[in-house]
This record gives sequence, structure tokens and C-alpha cells, in this order.
Amino acid sequence: MPKKTAAVRLAMSGLLALAPAFGAPAQPNGGPGWVIGWGHGSVQSAVIPGTSNPCDAAHQCQLRVVGSGRAKTFFGAGQRIGPYRFVGFVTIDFTQPTSNALGGACNPAGGTFNFFPLAGGGRLVLDFQGLDCQNGASSSVVSEIVAAYIGNHSFSTGNFAGVTGTGSLNMMENARRGTVIVSYSGNLHF
Repeated sequence: MPKKTAAVRLAMSGLLALAPAFGAPAQPNGGPGWVIGWGHGSVQSAVIPGTSNPCDAAHQCQLRVVGSGRAKTFFGAGQRIGPYRFVGFVTIDFTQPTSNALGGACNPAGGTFNFFPLAGGGRLVLDFQGLDCQNGASSSVVSEIVAAYIGNHSFSTGNFAGVTGTGSLNMMENARRGTVIVSYSGNLHF
């Protein structure tokens, strides 16, 4: 056996031996574990909250984004998410900008993402808050949201009822194309 292959096998067996230290062993009904998810979609609407008026720089802006993606879960969380559809409601407060250190602006952002696994089993709800920052000095086309999420145990249903956990959530929006890319990773317990 080549040395490189033996080293990889040794490293993998070491990681598997450490798995119980990061949470309970895999269980049929889930448990504490790690999730990595990604997806892409589109902006379905961008309006001033409570109105049908388009967003502007003097108000908050609420985006409704929809799309699809995939998630991988590790350790006790099992393989409960897999391919999914998502609907996100994102509010960006353009009335409170701060510098992004490149001459552009960052604005408070928060909201909720709802993930619906294609295999069924309920709805996973993640609430988030963070910043929406322009890409560079003056881009009004591309922005990124960098945020922290928590599992919403009250509104998650089915296999995800009572979910707890925290992690990071990122969303890149291309306003010209009306597209979004979403990624998230962190701890979940369901």
C-alpha cells in the first residue's frame, strides 16, 4: 500500500474515532450534528415592507427569494435534509448604513429561510441576522449577506420540530440578474 493511501486511511480512521466527541453517534431519529448546505435561486420580489412599492435607499427593503439546493449532515444529525426547495424572507435596512472599508456600504439584514426537503418530512426554519454589504466601493449590482443563524424550534415542523443550533449563513445577490446563491453551515440538533 502506498504511503499516501495509508496516511489517508489513518487520518480517516482517526476522524471516525473522534466523531463521538463532536456529538452523539448517528441515530435513526437524528441528534446533534453538523450541517453544510448550499443552493441557488432568484429574487421573486423586492419591496418596501408592508407595501407593493419597489425598494429604495430611504427605506427598509424586503426580498422574497426562492430556489433549491442540497445539504449534507454529519455525525448525529443523520441524512435528513438532502435536496430541498427554499423560500427566504430577507429584510435589509438601508436607513442605517456603515462603511464596508472599501468606500461602499453595509446595512443591517435579517430574516428567515424555510427549507423543504424533497423527500418530505417537514420544514426546517433558520432565522438569521447580520450585514448586507456592497461588493467593493460602489456596486449596486452585487452584495453579500454575512449572518449568524439559529434553528427556529417553534416554526420548524415534522422531522425538524424542536430544532436547536447555530451557525453561519451567507447569501450573494446579483440585482442585475435577480439571482441569489445561499450557503450555510453550523450545528443543528433535531
